[in-house]
Amino acid sequence: MSGRRLGRTWQDAGVLVAVLMLPVLHYAAVNLEDKTNVDPELWLSSLRTVYFATALAGAGELLLAVLLIIHLAGLRRLAQSTHPVLADASVGVAGLAVLGLALGSLGSIIAAYGARERNPFEAVRPYALLGENAAAILFPCLAGTAVLIAVLSLRDRSLPKALGYVAAVFAVLLTALGIFSPGVGAIPSILWLLISTIALSVVSRRRASPVS
Repeated sequence: MSGRRLGRTWQDAGVLVAVLMLPVLHYAAVNLEDKTNVDPELWLSSLRTVYFATALAGAGELLLAVLLIIHLAGLRRLAQSTHPVLADASVGVAGLAVLGLALGSLGSIIAAYGARERNPFEAVRPYALLGENAAAILFPCLAGTAVLIAVLSLRDRSLPKALGYVAAVFAVLLTALGIFSPGVGAIPSILWLLISTIALSVVSRRRASPVS
């Protein structure tokens, strides 16, 4: 039983990232937004009032980055024996989403701290931009996992074919959004992560269930 639980850890980590991503990103970035025609000092003052919440959400991003690493490592092991090069390449591309979370966390925390320490607008704003946009821009790199799952499903037939078709659609969609509309692909990426991790978890549980 403990082995089965260990085997499902990476799937559960992916579900947690998908479920928590929107609220964490919202609280980490919403207070960093540059309001049109707002005086810089007023923006800094507003950020100072929500310093703790913004910094805490930034720390939450870092936790999500760790969980996403666990998920990607498990997904890599799933394909390592049959497609070692593809597994490494796909997970490597998807790893840029981890980088986005880490950079976003760094930006949110430093921007909030800088505002609290009354640093000038010019010093705080670049970190705020990082915290606001890094994760959203790089999260569509999860297209890498979609490519890997599509191959495992449609070519190897080691996963359900229906999941493979869904993965192929998301692979094209996330790649297109990542290239042509940076920042717009965050929600579709989160949706893909949720769908894929739940599907993989269901498949794993069915295979682990004893045949009656």
